[in-house]
Amino acid sequence: MQKEFDTLFADVITALNLSNMPKDAQDKIISDLGKNMFEEIIVSALEVMKEEDRDEFLKLEEQNDPVAISEFLNSKIPNFSDFARLRAKSVVDEFLDAFKVK
Repeated sequence: MQKEFDTLFADVITALNLSNMPKDAQDKIISDLGKNMFEEIIVSALEVMKEEDRDEFLKLEEQNDPVAISEFLNSKIPNFSDFARLRAKSVVDEFLDAFKVK
């Protein structure tokens, strides 16, 4: 999935013509966009989970174990990779829409 996210980030850099910006400025934009993508994926996942699964997820999140969280999401949300990819793409599309770029 990381490869697909990297492709989305590269698309943003190209669409917004950011390649001439300093690398640290590009990294900041991509970092912020990545945080927004992650938040959208998690919020959307929580919305489709059963209440008891949400509680379990929140406990896992407190442990800060990315592997356990990933395994949990994959076990609770059918086709989680596709689910996450679609949510991430929607964040990128909204970001580009804000700049009227497509």
